[in-house]
Amino acid sequence: MIKNLSELKYRCKVCGYIYDPDKGDEKRGISSGVQFEDLPDKWRCPVCSYTKSHFYQVKDGYRQEV
Repeated sequence: MIKNLSELKYRCKVCGYIYDPDKGDEKRGISSGVQFEDLPDKWRCPVCSYTKSHFYQVKDGYRQEV
């Protein structure tokens, strides 16, 4: 079980980019510490520009069942 939300990362199904809350998304003006669920609905992958719905949860590089 994951106890620390910052351990959760999300990978883009299209390009493989990983959103890491500890790093944020400097390109799109997202500060570090912002959880994936708290990203604006209009946020898009900084690499391929796909929407949040194209991301899945990962931990240590492995897909997590949600």
